[in-house]
Formats: sequence, structure tokens, C-alpha cells
Amino acid sequence: MSMLNSEAMMRYLYKEMTPKESNDFLSLIEEQPELKSQFTELKEGFQNLDAMQFSPSPEVIDKLLQYGASNSQGLDLQ
Repeated sequence: MSMLNSEAMMRYLYKEMTPKESNDFLSLIEEQPELKSQFTELKEGFQNLDAMQFSPSPEVIDKLLQYGASNSQGLDLQ
């Protein structure tokens, strides 16, 4: 298995590697400046995506509440 591909980079970022795999991966990245640059860019995007918060619009919330109210009739919610 080649350690230097986007799948390996994602496995590292999602902490899906063993400690040995992580150490080997980081060693290989350090040896190849082009891959280190690619990994740094991917890591920054990963961190930015992780920091984003997503919320539904007020219209979507209203529709969900209306749907829930119309479909809960007849249910025993006690």
C-alpha cells in the first residue's frame, strides 16, 4: 500500500491510522516537500470544514414542525 495518496491523508486526518502508520506517514510526508504541501493544504481545508456550523433555515424548521404536527395526530405520546 502506498502511504502517499489522498486516502492515506484522509485516514490520518480522521485518526484512522495506528500510531505506527501515523508515524510512518508523517516521516514520508516530511521527506517529500511537494506531498507535504499537498497535505498541508488538505489539512487546512479539513480544519476549516470542521469549524463550520450548519443550521437549517427558518423556513425548513417551520416545514418540519408543520409536518410533525400533521403526522402526529392519532399517536399516543404519553
